[in-house]
Formats: sequence, C-alpha cells, structure tokens
Amino acid sequence: MSSDPQNSQMVESLYQGVEEVARLFRMPPHKIGHLLRSTNNNIEQQALEYVQDCLLGWLVRWEQEIWRKLLLPREQKAIFAKHNVNMLMRGDSAARSAFYREMFNIGAYSDNDIRECEDMNPVEGGDTYFINAAMVPLEMAAEGEHLLQTQTDSGDNTPQDTPSGTYSASAIEHKKELLGRVAAVHTKTLTTTISQLLSFERDRVIRASKKGNFETWSDNFYNKTHRTDVESRLGPVFEAMNASMEAVICS
Repeated sequence: MSSDPQNSQMVESLYQGVEEVARLFRMPPHKIGHLLRSTNNNIEQQALEYVQDCLLGWLVRWEQEIWRKLLLPREQKAIFAKHNVNMLMRGDSAARSAFYREMFNIGAYSDNDIRECEDMNPVEGGDTYFINAAMVPLEMAAEGEHLLQTQTDSGDNTPQDTPSGTYSASAIEHKKELLGRVAAVHTKTLTTTISQLLSFERDRVIRASKKGNFETWSDNFYNKTHRTDVESRLGPVFEAMNASMEAVICS
C-alpha cells in the first residue's frame, strides 16, 4: 500500500523537527538552511536577532570566564575581553556609507576610525576629527563663539548694528588665529604627502638610473606617471585646506 507524503504530513513533520532543534539552541532557522519563512525583507532583521538572541549570551559567558580565569587580580582592574560583533551586524554598503558619513560630519569618527571599521590600514593625518559646519578640527570649533558682525555702542549703551561686513579688531585677530590653526592642521598632512611623493620619486629614479635609456624613462615618468600621481594625491589636500579656510573667512 502506498502512502501520500502530503496527506500524512511527513514534510510538515520534518519542518517541525528542524524548528524544534533550532528553538532549543535559540538559532534562527535560516542559519541552518531552513528558509521556509525567510524573505528578502526580513532576512537582515533575522541576522541581527541571531547575534542578539543566540550569540550574545555565549559571548558574555566567554568574556566573563576569560576575565575570571586568564587574568591576574592586578590585570583585572585594567584588562578585559570583548568580542567584536560589528562584522556580523553590519548592514549593506549603502547603509554603512550613510552611517559613516553622519558620524564623520558630527565629529564622532575620524578617517582612521572609519578605515578601522572597514578593516583597512590607517593613513597619515587620518586621526583628525572634523565637523560638517565649517570642516575645521573639532577642538578648534569648540573654542569660543562663532564670529559675528560686531555692534557699536551708542551714548546710552544701546547696541546698534554696524554696517554689513564690518568687524572689530579683536574679531579680525581671532579669525586670523583660526586661519593659522587650520593651516597648521593641513600643513601636517601636506608635508606628509609631499614627503611620500619625494620618497617614491627618489626610489624610482635610483632604480631607473641603473638601467639603460634613462632619458626616455624620465620623459615618460615626469610627464605622465609622476605628474598624475602628484595631482591625484595633492589635489584633495589643497581642496580640503581651501574649503576649511573659506569656511572660516565666510563665518
């Protein structure tokens, strides 16, 4: 006698067994290939629940055991273990880009902070924090008030508006100081970039001088390769410096 799997609900029984095992270990079914109720709309949320509901409990236990059993009493005051689950909870590239942009604009992340989150090596000058309003270092923006047009005092000490574009001597000096600080911050990046370019140029020239046809090589190198490299690396530095200075001048 034959048996109809559908009428005997054999398939449903197999599904239920898979779900029971997954429920026992607090494992989302889609992590073990059970995609019956998973869609493109909820798969990302289920991945987050996997970290929060399944892994987090075990991670906390391991962190506590590492702290309790592997560290000396004097080390426990300053050292602890922490699992980094950021890779498991990262969204798609568009969501990450929007998040990094927002954190960079409010001065919470630097270039190197973002590169670290993306598993990239740090760069020279990438530890400076900026804010979006004027694209100046965060510590500079935190000092004092924004430069405003000054007001003159009348005989009865009633403030009156000065003509547009008129600034007091102290405001001008303060603006000069801000410009100097902006220049100092960007000068470090500019100096590092130029040093790297000179080092690269020196190494290439030394290697090329040991080979024949140096004149042809130098024409091609300085007219094409080196010129393009200088423009691509120095261009963004000068653009950032110019934007910061314009923001200070126009404030």
